[in-house]
Amino acid sequence: MNRLTRLSVRNFCRKPFKLNLENAIVSFTFDDFPDSAFRNGATLLESFGATGTFYIAASLLGKNGPSGVHISRDELQNLRERNHHVGCHTYSHINVDSIAESELESEVQKNKDALEEILSEDEYPHFSYPFGKLSFSSKKKLSKFYDSMRGTHPAINKGEIDLAFLDSVALYENRFSKIEIDKWIERVVADKGWLIFYTHDVQVKPSNWGISINSFNYTLERVAASDALILNVKDAYDFITRKKEN
Repeated sequence: MNRLTRLSVRNFCRKPFKLNLENAIVSFTFDDFPDSAFRNGATLLESFGATGTFYIAASLLGKNGPSGVHISRDELQNLRERNHHVGCHTYSHINVDSIAESELESEVQKNKDALEEILSEDEYPHFSYPFGKLSFSSKKKLSKFYDSMRGTHPAINKGEIDLAFLDSVALYENRFSKIEIDKWIERVVADKGWLIFYTHDVQVKPSNWGISINSFNYTLERVAASDALILNVKDAYDFITRKKEN
């Protein structure tokens, strides 16, 4: 998909929402997700009185992956008991930009059914595009199932945002810069916007798609020292939509 097509897809079938905040919001999200995100990421968030959003592809539970062993059923249950938010990928972590609508719907339903069976909850209204990829048809189709969908375009959500393609910023050790992290936090506070970070594993020696414990802790410290609220995606969505209703 070339740059022009990607831009067209982003502007197609939008779910526009006017963001009007008194204080910025920062969310920490984890994709797939390896058990180090559970052991280290969730625990570090809790040490700051916060929770995160964990996007799960249920077929990966307990399996080895490029970022480490994926979370187990028991760990997933424990995560929810600790009030973290569980969101959705596709069931098999398949790209949504190249599959038929019928297959996409099946992937959505299978993931939802698996999570219902494990967590005894029947609502999973928040989604993250696997690999950050999407198409015209997949964006339109997924908008019928989810209140929000997160992509991987690096920007702050501000002004009129698109809930069908929320912008987010990677927290990857191989790109990590304290200067850049500080700039992102300064920008979102100044813009009174919503900054969503995403990563995969959180460990001493992370994968190419993860962040080190020290770097993750630094980012949390900098956000906590700012005027921003740290909310998971569900709580942030509930907060901004409830604020508009009031």
